[in-house]
Amino acid sequence: MPSRNVLAVLLIIIAVAMFISAGVIAIHYYHAVTTQKEAVSKAINHPTTSVQTKTAAIKPETVQGTPIKIEIPSVDIVQPIEPGYYDASTGEWTLSYHAAYWASMTSRINSQTGNTFIYGHDVDQIFGNLLKAEPGAKAIVTTDNGYEFTYTLQSSVAVNPDDVSLIQATDTPQLTLQTCSGSWYQYRSLFTFTLDGYKKI
Repeated sequence: MPSRNVLAVLLIIIAVAMFISAGVIAIHYYHAVTTQKEAVSKAINHPTTSVQTKTAAIKPETVQGTPIKIEIPSVDIVQPIEPGYYDASTGEWTLSYHAAYWASMTSRINSQTGNTFIYGHDVDQIFGNLLKAEPGAKAIVTTDNGYEFTYTLQSSVAVNPDDVSLIQATDTPQLTLQTCSGSWYQYRSLFTFTLDGYKKI
């Protein structure tokens, strides 16, 4: 049977290992949150690139609404969507672990034009499974006025946080989803969807 001294040493080693593990987890969590906020900020508020700069008028007959829920059945994603805002006083965007967010200065969901940008954490309860989505996957977005818009995933790419080339206004209705990826969440993974159609529910 080990002596008390040996047991004491083992307990100290275990305690130190747990302390180090807790520190690594805390650093990982902080880095994930910070990186996601920076990625969204750079994507929407890049100093040299204006997002959604086009001002084409929306036709009166255009069906449009504020996104409130997204479903991607092939990867088991069902998430509420809340409006995301930029806080100039803190330099941060709305972000949490209970919803995905629609960047409110991008297009509302609509049947005519524009790029709707929705972002969320790469965690199981938000957009963690998004990284498993493959071209052809369907995304269904519900709006606050009772419509369902169905989109098809065309492509996905992981880019550096300062690459805003896929977050530009578009002439046709498009949905862009973002989450972070990489060992330390150092990349942005962007998923580009095109509109199939919509229906009243």
